[in-house]
Amino acid sequence: MADNTTLSTGSGGDVIASDDITSVKYQRVKLTLGADGVNDGDVASGNPLPVSDAAGSLTVDNAVISIVGGGTEAAAQRVTIANDSTGLLSVDDNGSSLTVDNATISVVGGGTEATAQRVTLANDSTGLLSVDDNAGSLTIDNAALSVTGGGVEATALRVTIASDSTGVLSVDDNGGALTVDGTVTAAQATASSLNAQIQGTTARDAAVGANPLLGGGRSHIAIGTAPSAVGTDGDLVDVWCDDVGRQVVVNGAPSRVAGDTAGTAQGPKTTTLTGVTTVALVATPGASKSIYVTSLSASNTSATLSRLDVMDGSTIRHSMALAASGGGFVQAFDPPWKITANTALNGILGVTVTDVRVNVHYFEAA
Repeated sequence: MADNTTLSTGSGGDVIASDDITSVKYQRVKLTLGADGVNDGDVASGNPLPVSDAAGSLTVDNAVISIVGGGTEAAAQRVTIANDSTGLLSVDDNGSSLTVDNATISVVGGGTEATAQRVTLANDSTGLLSVDDNAGSLTIDNAALSVTGGGVEATALRVTIASDSTGVLSVDDNGGALTVDGTVTAAQATASSLNAQIQGTTARDAAVGANPLLGGGRSHIAIGTAPSAVGTDGDLVDVWCDDVGRQVVVNGAPSRVAGDTAGTAQGPKTTTLTGVTTVALVATPGASKSIYVTSLSASNTSATLSRLDVMDGSTIRHSMALAASGGGFVQAFDPPWKITANTALNGILGVTVTDVRVNVHYFEAA
């Protein structure tokens, strides 16, 4: 059976719209807007059917979509943003706080380091990466790098200073001591501000430069009186000069009062010999010390000629004949005659006499 129905089939009446569904006609009805007794026109795209908002709330009978956020996440309607969209996706800041349901990313620092979201900075970025100084303190989790000097030298991070740097590299004095592995050239402000080895600029047998480094001594005008002695062997002493720079040299120094204390003994000393047995003219001075003979004299007052042998220990080093009744000799040694260390200066006569006097000038030293 066909759609639509003719009201009077016999005389050709009006045709009304109807829908034939299994030989049953269902009348088609066109909606017209308006209250009782009023025609506001047929419903059309330009005259839509009004829908009330139910006092600000609309419920849509669809479990997967809701304009008030209903429905669980698993069953919620998903929305894909077009990749060619020319507009903006607006996101409300939720009262200055946004929570993202993702364990690896958080705007408040949540999540462990191992699973945190990593961000790679573009190598062609023209901007700056801003790092807050954390109120003047930054901690870097790297054993080899620290702004407070942590980490051992072998694994520490090295920094190369740019060769074209126009700034100044500040170096702390490490509590007053710095060790530099290499050659250092230093500008000295005062003589006391730098301890260094002094080396002259002019070699031996070469012309003296404009500013030679000269040696000098300490003047002591009272030549008859020696400068004060130092307290201990090995102490530094001054070179003794007169008031015009001439060095003072004392012949036969050291000058000490004559004495017989071993190791520091000082002549002159007189010994009487009468027989043919060995006699110590000067006793042994002690370990590491020697007798230095500066002069030797002898006189035979007996009536018999004799011979005097002077010995370094048991070895004859000096021998002279002594005539009877006043025969003798005087012998100076320049430089002084040094006797073997810790050995006596001995004398012995060739024949027995009544009296031979031997005089020794000497000093003892290492």
